[in-house]
Amino acid sequence: MDANKFSEEDKEKVTEFLNLVATHARFDLDTNELINYFKALAYMQQKILPKIDAHILEVKKVVENNSQEDKE
Repeated sequence: MDANKFSEEDKEKVTEFLNLVATHARFDLDTNELINYFKALAYMQQKILPKIDAHILEVKKVVENNSQEDKE
């Protein structure tokens, strides 16, 4: 696999990281900074993760169709 291509593992690790930050990170933020934090987290979840998912170039399963129609 090309190191510059997204994989399912990349998506899983980004999701894991975002969940860790959202769940366990402790910040001393004022209201405006807190709003910006949640906007950035939401952007990552709503915009970046779908883009990663759309650019994963892995073959997950190959299915061959051996029906009679294909043989004729």
